[in-house]
Amino acid sequence: MDLRRLPIIKPTPIFYPITRPLTCVTSPTHHHQDQPQPQPQPQPQPQPPPPLQLESHPPKPPNQSLLNWVSSILSNPSLDSSKCKALIPHLSPHHFDHIFFTLNSNAANPKTTLNFFYFASQSFNFRFTLRSYCILIRLLILSNLLSPARLLLIRLIDGKMPVLLYSAKPMNLHIEIAAVMADFNSTSDRLVGVPVLDLLVHVCCTQFKNLDFGIDVFRLLAGKGMFPSLKTCNFLLSSLVKANELSKSYEVFEMTCRGVSPDVYLFSTAINAFCKGGKVEDAIGLFLKMEELGIAPNVVTYNSIIHGLCKRGRLDEAFRFKERMMRDNVKPSLITYSVLVNGFVRLEKFDDANCVFKEMLDKGFVPNEIVYNTLIDGYCQTGDISEALKIRDDMVSKGITPNSVTLNSLTQGFCKSNEIEHAEHVLGEMLLRGLNVSQVTFSLVISRLCMKSKFNSALRFTEEMLSRNLRPSDGLLTTLVVELCKDGKNSEAVELWFRLLNKGCAANTVTSNALIHGLCEAGNMQEAVRLLKEMLERGLVLDRITYNTLILGCCKQGKVEEAFKLREEMAKRGITPDTQTYNLLIHGLCNMGKVDDAVKLWDDCYRNGMVPNVYTYGVMIDGYCKANKIEEGENLFNELVNKNVELNSIVYNTLIRAYCRNGNMISAFKLCDDMKSKGIPPTCNTYSSLIHGMCNIGRVEDAKDLLVEMRKEGLLPNVICYTALIGGYCKLGLMDKVGSVLLEMSSFNIHPNKITYTIMIDGYSKLGNTKEAAKLLYDMVEKGILPDAVTYNALTDGFCKERKIDEAFEVCNQMSNRGVSLDEITYTTLIHALGHIAVGYLSECLPIILDQIDNQQKKQYLLLHLEGGVLLIEKLQRDFLWGGLGDEVKHHLVSWDKVCAPKEVGGLGVRSLVLTNKALLGKWLWRFGLEGHHLWRRVLVAKFGSDLGGWRTKPIRGPHGCGLWKGIMSSWDDYFQHVDFVVGQGTRISFWKDKWCGDTSLMVLFPTLFTCSANREATIAEVLSGPDSAGVREWNVTFVRDFNDWEVAVVAEFFQFLHSHKVPIAAPNMAPDGLRWKPCKDGAFASRSFYYALIDRRGVMFPWKSIWRVKAPPRVAFFVWTATWGRILTCDNLMRRGYTMAGWCCDGETVDHLLLHCNAAQKLWNYVFLTFRVHWVLLLECRESRVEAGLE
Repeated sequence: MDLRRLPIIKPTPIFYPITRPLTCVTSPTHHHQDQPQPQPQPQPQPQPPPPLQLESHPPKPPNQSLLNWVSSILSNPSLDSSKCKALIPHLSPHHFDHIFFTLNSNAANPKTTLNFFYFASQSFNFRFTLRSYCILIRLLILSNLLSPARLLLIRLIDGKMPVLLYSAKPMNLHIEIAAVMADFNSTSDRLVGVPVLDLLVHVCCTQFKNLDFGIDVFRLLAGKGMFPSLKTCNFLLSSLVKANELSKSYEVFEMTCRGVSPDVYLFSTAINAFCKGGKVEDAIGLFLKMEELGIAPNVVTYNSIIHGLCKRGRLDEAFRFKERMMRDNVKPSLITYSVLVNGFVRLEKFDDANCVFKEMLDKGFVPNEIVYNTLIDGYCQTGDISEALKIRDDMVSKGITPNSVTLNSLTQGFCKSNEIEHAEHVLGEMLLRGLNVSQVTFSLVISRLCMKSKFNSALRFTEEMLSRNLRPSDGLLTTLVVELCKDGKNSEAVELWFRLLNKGCAANTVTSNALIHGLCEAGNMQEAVRLLKEMLERGLVLDRITYNTLILGCCKQGKVEEAFKLREEMAKRGITPDTQTYNLLIHGLCNMGKVDDAVKLWDDCYRNGMVPNVYTYGVMIDGYCKANKIEEGENLFNELVNKNVELNSIVYNTLIRAYCRNGNMISAFKLCDDMKSKGIPPTCNTYSSLIHGMCNIGRVEDAKDLLVEMRKEGLLPNVICYTALIGGYCKLGLMDKVGSVLLEMSSFNIHPNKITYTIMIDGYSKLGNTKEAAKLLYDMVEKGILPDAVTYNALTDGFCKERKIDEAFEVCNQMSNRGVSLDEITYTTLIHALGHIAVGYLSECLPIILDQIDNQQKKQYLLLHLEGGVLLIEKLQRDFLWGGLGDEVKHHLVSWDKVCAPKEVGGLGVRSLVLTNKALLGKWLWRFGLEGHHLWRRVLVAKFGSDLGGWRTKPIRGPHGCGLWKGIMSSWDDYFQHVDFVVGQGTRISFWKDKWCGDTSLMVLFPTLFTCSANREATIAEVLSGPDSAGVREWNVTFVRDFNDWEVAVVAEFFQFLHSHKVPIAAPNMAPDGLRWKPCKDGAFASRSFYYALIDRRGVMFPWKSIWRVKAPPRVAFFVWTATWGRILTCDNLMRRGYTMAGWCCDGETVDHLLLHCNAAQKLWNYVFLTFRVHWVLLLECRESRVEAGLE
């Protein structure tokens, strides 16, 4: 479109005759069917709308009487509702439309007419034609009633007025209304048309905020040669430009020029639109056309052209327009200079930008925040933060407060200048002030914080982003997750992943794979699998890398079966395993020693068309070598050579390491020479394997020569090489040589690592020089190298061999304090050492051991084999409770039995180790009675014999060689009272002595009959007759004499009691006799239930809720508990403990006097009662207070 040739056409008339018939009804309300001359209905009510219907015949014109009737109602100053009710039933929409159109505008009162429309539509659901509504709107505008006209038009377009339309398929209402308006033709009212069109366009653009409505109306009117006012055209055009609807603005401008004479504002808006759309040439052409028409451009016009040229980088032309502007006596504005400054800054021409800035100041303009922000952002983008800060300071000195744009630019500038601390500070200031932070700023700061390992701040700003509904980019999220996992913050990375998921902006596959990889590297496979399940449930995309990462993690942890399950699931989801998948699985199998399975998988790889690569061969060779199948490894190596596959140092090193491990140094050196001959330089790993192999066969000096050879090859020996050499000297006991190696390492700035220190500590410990070993451990920790369990165990073993038990346990204490768990080797070493020391050491060593043991079986083992351990541990507990672990005298105020009692009966609920030990050992009593054929039971029976039908051994009285079982049997009485017998075959249960028919034995229930019994040791099976044909047995109890008359009643009661219990029916598969543990519902023994059964819960009434369930500090509650027992250290209690002292209080210092009856105490109680308005009478003794509180 050549805008310079665009014709400017004068406006044409806007009213034309009506050409379209009224043929159809449609409305959001109901249809009112046309009927001529209906009978009046009393008090008509609105009816629900019928469906859309087409009219079958044109309406008849109304008669004159109806016209006069309507005219008389509409011409009145106010609406007569009674007349309206009488009229409306006689009207149809078409009748009224004809009458209303023929009425002169002076014959109808606009307000009365408006009220008539609302009354008829709301009370009678009367649908006026669209033309009737348009006539009413024109009438209201003609009467200068713009607000009612606007409201009616809004409701009409919005579909809230019942209306009769033209066609069965109506257009949008705003278009229908525009079409009706365009069809009006009344030359006498011609001036009214433009305001009507103005109102229609304004309502469409503003009320409905839909510029498309306004364009539709404008396009329809322009097509008919009608246009709204120039002001409305300007409004529509500027609205489109502001909404960035540039293509539509071009169309509207072109249509406007056909019927409206444009002014400077319309031209300026159009030029701005072309410049915004990058059509600078069209904008310049329009500028020239504007001048041809004699319209002088204003400052806005020039600014738009200059801005457009600057955006395109055409600054020279922009300056020429600025000079032309000044020649035309149009003064540049602040915006003019701002645009030019921005243009130079965008091209990084800061000298020119500063010149324009200086000229602006010379012209008397005060720069605003936009100009300053432009300069600041320009300097920040180039990384010149110092100049940006100078501009910021100048900005503040002029009284302009930096806004969010300023601070965003500065934050990005600090990041680009690598001043992350300042960037973090500025970003924090923005968040504190509630300013808007851009996504770019957040992303830059977070990424730089990750680079500086400041993850807490990075996560905090990420949370801020998410709370503001800003999603971090995928690259930023991946970076954040990777860095968090590298730093060991896996839980934070997982939490971030789920936070994104819950916010509806889930991380992509790359980020998820990075997180899974981090979890697998950390050994947290459980969390990695949970993440995978969550991804599957949410329908997130998984790829081959996801599964390969999980397979790698499983194989590293030895969970090869789970790795294979992942491969199967991978295949089910249509993801084909690749060579990497097979390599990982083969590696996992080889690490577990399952070389045969690895070979099968190798064959499976071939069958699936996968070609093994050099890594696959390397893995298989390593697997064969680890399984000590070096020949097979050699065969694979030769196969690689024959296939002319390019070998690497990894494959060679694998085989060399295997030769060195087996002591075959000749083959190792031969392979190393072959490696060199093929141009593959040996690596540090090659030489470290050779050095280690030479040291293993005792040729340490030759190994040392290899270090010299390495340097000749241009390789600097690393810590692994030196550690292998140190290990060789340590094996030979040449610790002085170790020192010289350490000096050599130091000269090359190579520092020992954890393995180096561990080998040296072990070497000194084996030589008995634990002092030097302990010094090495201290140096190791000082240098920030954290020892592991192997290091500590080496030193512990050295101390134990020298019988330095105190030092050994001190090492264990250090282990515990540094978070290193004691392992099986530690426990074995300590227990072995304890077997050679006196019992007196137990009070020092047992707490350290037991504090680290979680396994109950291990605790039980120690408590059984370390004589006196339980009592000593309880002594330590008592000492700790009453005074800590110091050496000072400790007064045990309350007996230990009361302390171990439950809180409900006045105790502290501390677990009694004596009872715990007894409860744990009770399991063996239970098993002895039930595990009849187990070897350990048969050994005990052979040694001690059996008793009570085989439920226990005979009482043990030997002084030697029986302490273990004797200690277990000491709990028999406590155990046996909680056991019931379950009768089966009846061969092991004593008829008279065992409790098989209740809580009491028959011997106790019927003592007379027991003394007369013929067989007092009889079992149940022995007093039952043989089964009859139905398998029923009868009681057959025999006595040594006949009963007297006064004993018959007892006998009758005895047999009645027996028959009240079910007699077991004889059966081939009858179960043997058993036991039922009464404290448990299921009847099975549990150590926990035995412990609670041993506790004596029959305590005194004690106010435990008033002490332990109130909101008081534990120390206060403990004091109240001690005082309630009357055991605080008052003078009388101290004198009972042997102290000689005089009571200095008024009536002698006792617990009751001190807390209740002393004058000072009474004053305090009175003050408390008065403060809280409590009426209370103090009792005589704290003990009475205890009972009173308990009774409450």
